[in-house]
Amino acid sequence: MGKALALKLNSYLKVIREFVENDGKFVLLTRDKNFIKLIETLVIKELAIKKRCIYIFFKKKDVIEHLKAYGTKTILFVERVFDGESTAEFIQDLKNSFNNVYIILLTSEVEREMLVNFYEAGVDNFITKPISLNSLIEKIYFTLKPPTKIKKLLEGAREYIKKGEYDKAIKVCEKVLSIKPNSPGAFLVMGDVYKAMGKVDEAVECYLKAHENADLYLEPLKRLASIFEELKDKRNQLKYLLKLDKLNPLNVDRKVEIGCIYSELGEREEAQKYFNQALRIVSKEAKDKVSNLAFHIAERLMKHDPKLAEEYYYKSLEVKGNLLDISDVEKINRLGICLRQQKRPKEAIREYKKALKVLPDNPGLLYNIAIAYLEAGEVDNAKVYLNRLFKVDPDFYKTNEVVCYNIGMLYYKNNEIDKAVKFMREALKINPYYSPAKKFLEKIKVNN
Repeated sequence: MGKALALKLNSYLKVIREFVENDGKFVLLTRDKNFIKLIETLVIKELAIKKRCIYIFFKKKDVIEHLKAYGTKTILFVERVFDGESTAEFIQDLKNSFNNVYIILLTSEVEREMLVNFYEAGVDNFITKPISLNSLIEKIYFTLKPPTKIKKLLEGAREYIKKGEYDKAIKVCEKVLSIKPNSPGAFLVMGDVYKAMGKVDEAVECYLKAHENADLYLEPLKRLASIFEELKDKRNQLKYLLKLDKLNPLNVDRKVEIGCIYSELGEREEAQKYFNQALRIVSKEAKDKVSNLAFHIAERLMKHDPKLAEEYYYKSLEVKGNLLDISDVEKINRLGICLRQQKRPKEAIREYKKALKVLPDNPGLLYNIAIAYLEAGEVDNAKVYLNRLFKVDPDFYKTNEVVCYNIGMLYYKNNEIDKAVKFMREALKINPYYSPAKKFLEKIKVNN
């Protein structure tokens, strides 16, 4: 690790450590053992914190009960899909019910529109799995990042609005604009001030400036749609709802609202278009729900009945028909692992290649296909995919001793003994008690 990177990570760890020492907690809604282990490594090894600060739950209601009982100084890591259902609505409910809960979404590669939908629901950050320890530290730091001078000023302006001290709030916004001209946040808060004062034209002007200076910022558009709804100006309300729909085309309620406005304006065809789009999303969500439930069943079966699990992995993909997308890659990945568990690596390779068409640079897929080729006795092909993996993510192996061991075995089978030894030692760095790596090094008479 370079000196600059080490210094940067140390500064990030300092912020995270302060969060935990001030009674901050990590709450996890996941069954991903690798991710749980990574969080434990962060707390125990990197932060050297002994008090309990990690809470792992397998039910949404238990997360809610925990937040009610222990306050809200929490970073919640939550899967995008949990127990067969999208967590978007759950996240939105949490954000509406609790203050100062940071939510980090755990996901495989996923479409931009879906991430925008989750951001609108209240997600603060997201993690694409698998993730390295260094990347995890960065994600948590940027979620907790201490407020900048501008952010503190705008928080103060919002407090003035609550107290009805509008002149003071405007002066603060003007100060921010002197520091950062065209600040979307300053224009948004200034718009809120004018709206509270009943100065609608000035509010609209500020919201428009906020939007002009941050095209992808949803809040100014929401404010504009809301203010024109209050003015009963359907055309302008519709104008900004359509802009919001373009940024986040997965919001069903908004599509229904757009359809209703078109209907009120006598534009039946446009109304039907948006109603039908809403129905298609719900239909896709229903298929996703069935697919995710079948996947959840398969995951539960994987340990004790991989053959039956295989059946439900296939069901989870068959439901989607030809509508497979990035969000289904994890299902294909897990089906491949299930087939490999049954000593059917060539069938696993076939499934992995389907997923690679959707995500050609996914590190987890590239790793699994390399190991499947190794298990099939095709070492040359295994090396091809391992090399692709290292081009995409050179540090992929650094968080998991089993991954290090498997890569080491791949090199060993290819008679690259030095590289094999290197990865066995990497495995022991992560877990000094990992016996397969120890036995390997003893077998070829290499000191640990």
